[in-house]
Amino acid sequence: MPFEPEKQTRTAETEGYYHKIATQLLRRYERETRQAWKANPVDAARWLREAIESRARSTHRKYVVALRWFLFEYGYNEAAQIIDEAQCKGPRKNSTVMHHLPRPDLDQLVGICLQKKGKYDELIGQWMVANYIVGLRPCEWERVRFGHDGRGEKVLVVENAKTTNGRGLGKTRTLLLEDLAKHEIEAIGTLIQRIRETMRVENLGFDRLQQRCSERLHVLTRKLWPRRKKFPTLYSCRHQLTRDLRSSGVEPQMISALLGHSSDYTAPVYYGRAGRASGRSSHVGVDAEAAASVRKVYKHVRESPVGPKSDTTPKA
Repeated sequence: MPFEPEKQTRTAETEGYYHKIATQLLRRYERETRQAWKANPVDAARWLREAIESRARSTHRKYVVALRWFLFEYGYNEAAQIIDEAQCKGPRKNSTVMHHLPRPDLDQLVGICLQKKGKYDELIGQWMVANYIVGLRPCEWERVRFGHDGRGEKVLVVENAKTTNGRGLGKTRTLLLEDLAKHEIEAIGTLIQRIRETMRVENLGFDRLQQRCSERLHVLTRKLWPRRKKFPTLYSCRHQLTRDLRSSGVEPQMISALLGHSSDYTAPVYYGRAGRASGRSSHVGVDAEAAASVRKVYKHVRESPVGPKSDTTPKA
């Protein structure tokens, strides 16, 4: 059967990333074999398949997807099929990422950030506090804004980061803030203003600012907890919010709508378990119409004789 990749909608940024990874790998083939890959793309694909099969799982997946897209995009279908058949034989990496952030740890981290020993420390502390409240993807803070709903209540309008391939719940989602305390809403506004001000003053793009904050957070967490093996990232508060909402008995569809997921599968399968929760007196909300638009698949998958398949649903 001829190879045909999945019909997907990718952003120009994603395709640019795939192109960069694929060309790097093809150049490596040419360096090590002293042969032009275009002279025999099938042999090049076989060589690359063998080379990437021993890589760690996350790297293997990245290389396969990039090469498969590149080769098919430029008409090398047979070579693309060879890459698609690559089997991962490498080890599973031990992640150092902590997929939750209990309140005591958050307080400790914010405390060290407020000492302002680094250029971005205060901003990082503000970022962690605000995201602990609303659980956005870190990249979604670039274009988030306040607005008002039909009742005149203040809301947070978020442009969903993952809207390709049917992953996101529309282009935007609206978070209800009416149950939050005044200081929590102020923390959100402070972060929005601080990010924009820092970008303007330092003439930085958002991606670069996020990268610098992530790199500094990496340093701070290892200084704060030198004996730990796992450390929080800018993403950890999103996972913690999910844990807390599940522990509070919030319906999976409501949680998924809050996170911007198109189905109720991702949050319970890939995000934190309800057991490690931090107490919250209130949380952001979402209207019933948005929650109702989330596809119900989690219960069906859990009750399936084969159980959930972790490689069929994208993380978000």
